[in-house]
Amino acid sequence: MVIAALSLSLLLSFWGCYESDFPLGTPATGKIDPKIVGKWRCVQGDTIQNKAILFTVSPFDDKQYSISVSMEGEKPLLYRAYSSIVKNTTLLNLQELKPRIEPTAQKWAFARYTFLKPNILEVEIVTRAPFKGIDSTPEAVRKVVEQMIESPELYEGFCVCTRILKEK
Repeated sequence: MVIAALSLSLLLSFWGCYESDFPLGTPATGKIDPKIVGKWRCVQGDTIQNKAILFTVSPFDDKQYSISVSMEGEKPLLYRAYSSIVKNTTLLNLQELKPRIEPTAQKWAFARYTFLKPNILEVEIVTRAPFKGIDSTPEAVRKVVEQMIESPELYEGFCVCTRILKEK
């Protein structure tokens, strides 16, 4: 199957993204980082998947983000996100909001973002490999994340983004 034909939600699964039944924390502890709010044009390093992805990151409230993700030829997807701090590292809890499906039935993914320059952002996803064979309880998931938070084996590169400064 050609990756370009996959929806973005399947793309995260394809990339080995870990999906949890629980977030790493509660929205009440989330903080909005004004530096990531805005529109971002993103590309992946995979030679098969070379379509640009557009992320539009907006505050939903003072603790959570609303993130619209679109790719040429695909319907936009809407995510809710909020931050959790794990050993001084900010991770985003990401949950796709699907119509007619209760949020409590949706899985959570985790991502780390790093500013390479003020308008260049790297996004990495938490990969599923470290979670093989563990209980899927919130405590067990958080323990793995805490133990591996600084390890490159916890993450998989997802995309690099540039801020869209002006709309044409």
